Amino acid sequence: MHRPVKPGETAVPLLGFGTWPLTGAEARGAVATALETGFRHIDTAQMYANEAEVGAACEASGLARESLFIATKVDRHNAATGRVAGSVSRSLDALRTDYVDLLLLHWPPPAAPDFDSAIGQLLEVAHSGAARAIGVANCNVPLLRRAQALARGAIATNQVEFHPLLDQTRIADCAASLGVQLTAYCPLARGAVLEDPVIVAVAERLGAMPAQVCLRWITQQGVAAVCMSRRRANMEANRRSLALTLSERDLAEIASARRRGLRIVDIAGWAPDWDA
Repeated sequence: MHRPVKPGETAVPLLGFGTWPLTGAEARGAVATALETGFRHIDTAQMYANEAEVGAACEASGLARESLFIATKVDRHNAATGRVAGSVSRSLDALRTDYVDLLLLHWPPPAAPDFDSAIGQLLEVAHSGAARAIGVANCNVPLLRRAQALARGAIATNQVEFHPLLDQTRIADCAASLGVQLTAYCPLARGAVLEDPVIVAVAERLGAMPAQVCLRWITQQGVAAVCMSRRRANMEANRRSLALTLSERDLAEIASARRRGLRIVDIAGWAPDWDA
């Protein structure tokens, strides 16, 4: 079994390359470029239909497997009892690896027994050595508390929509109380942050790009950010965001934008009752 993440460690590297909605040759090329620009945390999912391309790009990079952090997610339709392990085996084959660094339940299944069963199955996968760490995605406060209890403290992260234009204080506070790191998807609010006057003003003051300021606002809080771009220049700029240091004034000003209440991903029939 691979070494588990120890208490106090950052479970998920702070900046990752997201692969949705990339598919086919575009996905393989983008991941290859991301690796060339220094990304080592690559995020995919069964439902993205690009695990094979991610695996091919990682293998072709020549980088040692131990230097990569590969995360994938179990589709909610594979969460039923007895289905998780088989789906993970297929994911590993596609990714050309014998383990993933992080395995998430992508969306909570509609039936509570399936959610409980899925958490147990994630633990079994981890115990088999096929996943170094496990977690969830798109869980609200009650579901995150339930997952962590069922997993006996093994939930490493909850991947949720997280950016300065959405107030996620409640889930962030809950995660902190449970020792769970948050991972942000849609960290740039699909471009909306690039034109937000508060973020633009902070970026101008720092001589940085709005996207860099937004990403650093996230990662400086210890939240991992998974960002996708098709352009090398943007990938390189996103990587440089980690070199920024935001002041308390910067952090507070950016946090004030949360009143916008912009939620981008809210799939009817899939999303739980989000925390207000």
